[in-house]
Amino acid sequence: MLHQTSTTKAYSSFLQDIADNLSDTEISNLTIGSDKELAFKGAIRRCFNGCTHVLCTRHLKENTNRYLENIVGVPKSDRNTILEAIYEQNGLLEKNRHRHIELQA
Repeated sequence: MLHQTSTTKAYSSFLQDIADNLSDTEISNLTIGSDKELAFKGAIRRCFNGCTHVLCTRHLKENTNRYLENIVGVPKSDRNTILEAIYEQNGLLEKNRHRHIELQA
């Protein structure tokens, strides 16, 4: 039901119930992963001000797959090749993550 509505108000109602049971310190130490859905991002900002919001690669991979299939019309075998090149162990995201860690050190 929650994901079917996909509004900031619906997400906020759900997330506020969780936030009400957390201290400010717990919220500031909280990391939430999601895709780039604007309504959910807005609810996170509203209910968990100060938490860390990261992009979930599983959701991003699913979104990329749907886009390649439904919008671009890429055949399944080609989609799999593209998704592997981006998201799998030796893919672009993994290489960029290691580079990001090296830059921070």
